[in-house]
Amino acid sequence: MAEKLALPLLLPNPPPPKPFFQDTHSSVAVPPPPPPLTPLFQEFLHHQQPTTSSTSPNYPSSVPRPRRRIGKHGDPNKGKPWFHQRLSSQGELTLHSLIDPQFNIEQLDDELSSLFNSRHRENEFFDDCTEAVFSDVLGIIKALGYYKKCDLALNVFEWIKKREDSENLINGSVVAVIISMLGKEGRVSTAASLFHNLHKDGFGVDVYAYTSLITVFASNGRYREAVMVFKKMEEEGCRPTLITYNVILNVYGKMGMPWHKIMAVFDGMKSLGVAPDAYTYNTIISCCRRGSLYEEAKGIFEEMKLAGFVPDKVTYNALLDVYGKSRRPKEAMEVLREMELNGFSPSIVTYNSLISAYARMVCWRKH
Repeated sequence: MAEKLALPLLLPNPPPPKPFFQDTHSSVAVPPPPPPLTPLFQEFLHHQQPTTSSTSPNYPSSVPRPRRRIGKHGDPNKGKPWFHQRLSSQGELTLHSLIDPQFNIEQLDDELSSLFNSRHRENEFFDDCTEAVFSDVLGIIKALGYYKKCDLALNVFEWIKKREDSENLINGSVVAVIISMLGKEGRVSTAASLFHNLHKDGFGVDVYAYTSLITVFASNGRYREAVMVFKKMEEEGCRPTLITYNVILNVYGKMGMPWHKIMAVFDGMKSLGVAPDAYTYNTIISCCRRGSLYEEAKGIFEEMKLAGFVPDKVTYNALLDVYGKSRRPKEAMEVLREMELNGFSPSIVTYNSLISAYARMVCWRKH
């Protein structure tokens, strides 16, 4: 009975092994103490530390923090089926036939002919039959893009292009939709070829089609071609819109264009009466990162406020990034104070920009 109740003997841990060869004459080098922190960096570190009570331990919360998704919803209809409020009853029938899994491409001519030849169209929204057909064409092509049927949308577009009345049906809106659809699929060359052929065949290519092609080139990293299309657009007297200018300014920033060229676009935009918006100012501030143009960024920031726009978190983070790459930690801390004063809490992007400012300043002083 005593043997069963005996407890196991706890042995002490063995001492750490000693090296086989010891040099009594050598001494371990003691690393030098770290340099004292500058007051600005101490303030930055203090800024990051949350205010917690010293009496209560800081346990991790078991409740997960809600995560906010940045950007648009992945599904524009949020799970609902495609719906186009200006699609006629005949247009809806044609669309359902086209998206049917059993649909054969050889049936395309019959389906589209039924759409165009229907004399019992319910013109609930339009008095003109041509306008109603155009609305159906635009809605069907948009819907095919929504259902990821890009090739079928192209076939519909080419079928309409061969009609005698195609000039009344193919305008900038339809062209812009089909070009954007191709761009999202990564088929940039196909989009450019379609645009070129339409222009060559005498179809009206308006500012929406130009802007769509510029956006496709820009979003796929083909910045030089985006600039070429923009210049061609200006040469032909097609006046850019605010969206066009915002896209091309963003392209100039990513290409690292000289500041005077960026300002030439910005000044030309204002001279044509196109008023910049908050996105325009944020984009131009971001353009100052490559050349460490912190003074220029500060000037645009002040101009933005004088124009009546309230800086948002994107504005402050862009300006902080410019100061970070320009080794201006003092100015960065001032922006951080103003940012918090206006109700914007710092994010990981904010702190990364501040760390970059201090790190670049230290490296610059060492060299």
